Amino acid sequence: MNAQSPEDAGMNAQSPELALYCGFSVARGGFFSRTLTRLIEFFTGGDVSHAFFVFWSTDWNCWMTVGANANGVTQKAVPEFRKDHTIKYLFRPVGFSLWDGLRAHAGDLDKPYNELGLFGMALVEIGQRLAGRPFANLLSQHGELFCSQWMNEIVVAAVTRAKLSAYFLAAMDSYRNDQVDPALLCYAMQISMVFAPVDLAAIWVK
Repeated sequence: MNAQSPEDAGMNAQSPELALYCGFSVARGGFFSRTLTRLIEFFTGGDVSHAFFVFWSTDWNCWMTVGANANGVTQKAVPEFRKDHTIKYLFRPVGFSLWDGLRAHAGDLDKPYNELGLFGMALVEIGQRLAGRPFANLLSQHGELFCSQWMNEIVVAAVTRAKLSAYFLAAMDSYRNDQVDPALLCYAMQISMVFAPVDLAAIWVK
């Protein structure tokens, strides 16, 4: 695959600031990753199992991902990321910048992965199905993050700063950050007026 820069793809003509996108994927790596993906999809009823951000790095001259992974909040080049993930959706913000939220959480880099919180999401999902509202994530660990938890923190910070909360947070009103799964977050962006889909071909071409 040959990556296109934002300028080549015509994605930043309207802004001098490099874009930051929300991405959603499914794992296609080893047995553990595939099993975890199936469990997440089973409990959430969605078709994605991982949430992350995508941006163009002028330092590395390639598209990069940043997100909460098993080894913490880390960055990874998109070509390497795609070796064991299938990226299914990308969304761009409309009328605001996600960088505002990301900068507000720069201290999250290298924070550990919220492994117990991820398993605690099973109870959250059971509550949603049985009671119509999410149960508390009793296993969530303070100061640790799983993927959609961290993305939701960033997005909430960005839309709140832009005074656009009413256009996104209504769908998430009853959820804490550690109750948000990738499928819910992806759906909220699909129906939101402040996010728009990005053609995956804009990030890379064959």
